Amino acid sequence: MQQLETNALFTQYLNVVNRSMGENRDKMPYKLMFNATNKLLEDDRIGVAVYKSDAKNPHDWFTITLHDGSFEIIEHGKKDPKVTWKVKQDHLQNVVEHPDEFVKHPMKLDLDWLRTRLGAQAN
Repeated sequence: MQQLETNALFTQYLNVVNRSMGENRDKMPYKLMFNATNKLLEDDRIGVAVYKSDAKNPHDWFTITLHDGSFEIIEHGKKDPKVTWKVKQDHLQNVVEHPDEFVKHPMKLDLDWLRTRLGAQAN
């Protein structure tokens, strides 16, 4: 598959994430994670840093939110995020190229930032 521009790539990636969340919403252990995510982040701004090789040097930013159980892009760029999510561009590309694999196995999605955040809230 041809490399997509970051904006199109990230949009397609979020579509796969949302599809995965929707199809696994009632299955354990995803149900617990998605319910906690909704309670913790509903309507908050999440800054997404897209990087190629060094997470400290992202080449693009998006601001998203979680609304009604789905992630939505608020804008291209970074604006007042409550939480920052760093994601490698290669991961975005892999998910977009193989969406069914990631819908079937949501834990393969790069959501460590979310699991860390939920763990911090559980303490």
